[in-house]
Amino acid sequence: MNTSSIVIDLDEEDDFISVVVKVVYTRRRKRRRLCDGKGRVFRPRLQWNVHIELLLLEGEFDRTFRMRPSSLEKLLQKIAPSLSKPTSVHGTFGVEFLKPETSVMMSLRWLAGGSYSDIRLVAGCSVATFYRHIWAVMHALIKNMSYLLRWPATRFDFQQLVEGFASKSNREAMKGCVFAVDGWLCMIKVPSEAEVGCVKEYYSGHYKCYGLNVQVACDVHSRVIWVSVICPGGTNDWNAFKESSLPELIENLPDSLFGIGDNTYVGSDKLLSPFTKAQLSNKYQDSFNFHLSQCRIRIEMTLAYLVTKWRIFKKPLECDFVNHKVVIFACMILHNFCVNERLLRDPQFKITSADIEPVPLPNPVRGGHTEEEMGYLPSDQICRITPLRNIPGVSLKRSMIVHNLELNNILRPSYNVARKEKKNT
Repeated sequence: MNTSSIVIDLDEEDDFISVVVKVVYTRRRKRRRLCDGKGRVFRPRLQWNVHIELLLLEGEFDRTFRMRPSSLEKLLQKIAPSLSKPTSVHGTFGVEFLKPETSVMMSLRWLAGGSYSDIRLVAGCSVATFYRHIWAVMHALIKNMSYLLRWPATRFDFQQLVEGFASKSNREAMKGCVFAVDGWLCMIKVPSEAEVGCVKEYYSGHYKCYGLNVQVACDVHSRVIWVSVICPGGTNDWNAFKESSLPELIENLPDSLFGIGDNTYVGSDKLLSPFTKAQLSNKYQDSFNFHLSQCRIRIEMTLAYLVTKWRIFKKPLECDFVNHKVVIFACMILHNFCVNERLLRDPQFKITSADIEPVPLPNPVRGGHTEEEMGYLPSDQICRITPLRNIPGVSLKRSMIVHNLELNNILRPSYNVARKEKKNT
């Protein structure tokens, strides 16, 4: 009788017990081919070249990996050396280690919102191997590409930001702006008391969920230049801002430069916020709000791009609490990487790899300061104004901008006024 295909014929007078023994024996032989003595199941590894070719033929590569083939190749070159050391156990079947390409594929798909159970079946690995590799990839991203989350430090950096934000406001009304800041609630699963101590601090009454208050600052191209993940979701943006390192960075800005935020942030000479409805007293203050919003929209776009592309943030993070920062920082780095790749392809922007990659710069000493220090920026490089004191709640610079709008008779555009009136009616 063929043990690979057993058919029981009830008309035959075979011993039923012997038939059962043969069936069990056959199944055990097949099981030995698919798993070892420790219960580890063998799955064939993903054929990377075939997988990529099929995605390209289907036109689904960009959607699957959230970037183009050339960008993925560049990403692999940057982090593959940190993934070359095998992190999986070599099984008794002689199964090859997961390639760095497969590890990156699993990580990108998981961060894009995919299910671990589906992704690991495609890759051909166990659940434990899946998580071991995606965390290795995210740590490699933070180790090798954290320079993408870079606060401006040189005169050239500031000049580029000033020109970029000025071009986004009518008649360069907001010249001097170098960043926009806002808070974002990253949803998380309910943490345990052992992880955080006071669980209720992480509950946001506004969003009706648990989360982390993430403070983010961006540049004119919607790239993240600073991020802070130190406060629970129940903290308001202003308190989270004060607990972060951003106030110190703002204090060190040259007097001619400033950032912008919404009404949550208490305005000062280096962090401008819009007038509230109660504060509005004339049309030029309303014009200031309009022109500020033209620049502040960049941070809204940044967070929208981030959450839309890396859809793991569409639902609460389900990893361990200590790994939340790893996921956030890895996605911020990938976000900046994708934006840079888009800018490099766009002929409208004169940006080269030299503007993005970290390169050693000379440090000429001038007047006791080095050119790369954030505090060094001669006032005549941007504009000469009287030194200001950065006092929260007092913004002489905002009054100066409103006065400039009045002198030049710069008002909110008529089309925007009509749309605003239509919305209010």
